Amino acid sequence: MISTYKLLGVEWDHAPLPLNFPIFTENRMIESYTADRNLFDLVKYERRVNISEIFSSSPDKLKTMSDAVKECDAVYINIDYEPFSHAKDIRSFYYLRVLQAIAYFENSLNNKTIMVMGSELAKEECREKWNDKKVQSESNKK
Repeated sequence: MISTYKLLGVEWDHAPLPLNFPIFTENRMIESYTADRNLFDLVKYERRVNISEIFSSSPDKLKTMSDAVKECDAVYINIDYEPFSHAKDIRSFYYLRVLQAIAYFENSLNNKTIMVMGSELAKEECREKWNDKKVQSESNKK
């Protein structure tokens, strides 16, 4: 029996949140960050990074992802997975990690605006978590 195991998400512990609530936009087809720049990018160079890929990546792979989109005019984080569980703690933890991933990309891309594609429910869960953390942060300063 293995005596150690990896606790998922631990690398995000104590990571910052975005300074401002992220901009949510409608879901639409946007090329993955792995797609090379091409003629279709003449008007606007935009790429998407799926949240499931962010969460399953090592720190080196995250750096590769952010480097791949640093020249983009628009970067989208696609919430392509949402928890099936309706448990408040699970959903709260998940959307905290989503917000931390968004902040990671904002910080690594010099505060470039990151837009988020996700369901209305994902938007509301993120807003609730962001508001809770901001209130908590302000009360800790007092």
